[in-house]
Formats: sequence, structure tokens, C-alpha cells
Amino acid sequence: MAGLVKMAIDRYENILDSISDPRVNDWPLMDSPIPTLLMVVTYLYVVTFLGPRLMANRKPFQLKRILVVYNAFQVAFSSLMLWEIFFILRKKDNQVSLLHLYHHSLTPIETWICVKFLAGGHGTFSNLINNIVHVIMYFYYMMSAMGPEYQKYLWWKKHLTTIQLAQFTLVFFHSAQVLVFDCGYPKFIAALLLVHSTIFFALFFDFYQQAYKKKEKVKQT
Repeated sequence: MAGLVKMAIDRYENILDSISDPRVNDWPLMDSPIPTLLMVVTYLYVVTFLGPRLMANRKPFQLKRILVVYNAFQVAFSSLMLWEIFFILRKKDNQVSLLHLYHHSLTPIETWICVKFLAGGHGTFSNLINNIVHVIMYFYYMMSAMGPEYQKYLWWKKHLTTIQLAQFTLVFFHSAQVLVFDCGYPKFIAALLLVHSTIFFALFFDFYQQAYKKKEKVKQT
């Protein structure tokens, strides 16, 4: 057993030394996946257990100004992870869906792997389009957090989800190319991206159906 563990550790260290991108060796969090995994575990613990428990007997926080600043920051830097914390503090933990948990727990791990081993090249496309979509998305959240006088301009909320569905469709077909044309990008990673984008499409499409199609049917009846 000890021999197998040592073999696994040696194999892991060999992978880090031989195929990782040397340009990121000195970057924060890139020396080992452990810090990233710990952050993901902490995130899941806070938004699914600790946060709701701490807020159970408290009044919801009014975070209008903080949310405006936060979403403005997100528009500029297109980063994630803290949005669900605001859900918890405002006692809207029912909005912490499977979609949020899947997205925000998997993305840091996926990003670490891509930056460590697959920086640049074919993988740039999915990150570029993701950043563009998140600029639009957090601009919407910023406007929404600014109150009713600005929310009246957010008639395009439904189309935001459509843009996200288009994003996953583009990523799917972009990744599928690798399985047909050999460009040097690992086919296994491309296959994982196909699965990944398909799951995201299914989750977002389900959200779209629940949020808009069912409401339209209710209005019609």
C-alpha cells in the first residue's frame, strides 16, 4: 500500500515538473491544487450549511450599496465566487441552486488545471467568451442592485440567459473541432469540455424554462 502511495506521489510530481507550464510556477496558488480545493470545500460549506445556519434567526442584511460596488467590480474584472455569500446575508439562500453550486465549485478547479497545464492556444476561446458574457451579466446585476428606478431598464433579462446558452453552444462546437482536426490540444480535455458545456447548457436551459416559459404559460391562462 505504501508503495502505491509513493508511486502515485512520484507520478503526480513528475506531471507537475514535466508538463506544467513553467511560466506560472511562481504565481499565487499555482504550486499545488490543495489551496484551490480547500477554497472550493470552504465555499460549499459556507453557502450550503454555515451561512444559512448563521442567518436563521437574523434579519436579512440590506446590501444595496455593497452589491452595486461589487457588481461594478465584477464588470471590470469578471471574477466569481462571492455572489452566493450575498444571497445568504440577504436571507435569499433559496437562490443558491444546483446551477450555482456546480458552476462555482467546478470553475476554480477547472481554471487551475487549465492555467497550470494548458495555458493559451485552443483553450483561450472559451475563457474569452466567458469573460465577455460575465461583463454583460454583472452589468445586469449592478443595474438590478441599484433599485427600481434602474430595474425598469432591465427588460432584456430573458435575453441574458439566451446569451449564456449561446456561449455553451459555441464552446461545445469549438471543443468538438479537436476530435476531428488534430491541433495538438489534448483530445481528452476537449471531450471533458464537451461534457462540461453540455451539462451547463442543460442546467441553464432548465433555469430558462422554469423562469420564463412557465411564467408565460401562467400569464396566458
